[in-house]
Amino acid sequence: MMSRVFIDGNNGVLGRVAARAAKSALEGNHVFIFNAEKLVVSGDKTYLLNRYLDRIHRGESVHGPFFPKTSKGIVKRTVRGMLPYKSGKGRQAFKRVKVYEGVPEQFSNEKLELPSKLKEDFKTKKYLRIKNISQRIGGK
Repeated sequence: MMSRVFIDGNNGVLGRVAARAAKSALEGNHVFIFNAEKLVVSGDKTYLLNRYLDRIHRGESVHGPFFPKTSKGIVKRTVRGMLPYKSGKGRQAFKRVKVYEGVPEQFSNEKLELPSKLKEDFKTKKYLRIKNISQRIGGK
């Protein structure tokens, strides 16, 4: 029985949300991640920006590797990294993951979940939102 899992990314930690989404997709569920631009990545701001900029500038512009610059692209790529996407099972699971910036009209009345284990407590200032990372590396 395939069910639908709705995850609200507001103040959620990127790695934890991506791991939950990947596991749920491998179990056969359709996963919807909303508010992708509001997810956070914890760590030193300059280190994080340099790490993402290195991914953008790696390789050649024609041959890749190609790294996404939009918020939803970064989140989807992170989920892909947690799946065996080169095997048939992983490819099918990856197709079941949908990422959105904001909440679309068609899902506005769905109950969104974000367990407290996946949230950032913000006791530290060492974090960046995906939206800020996306803007700094040239995305929208």
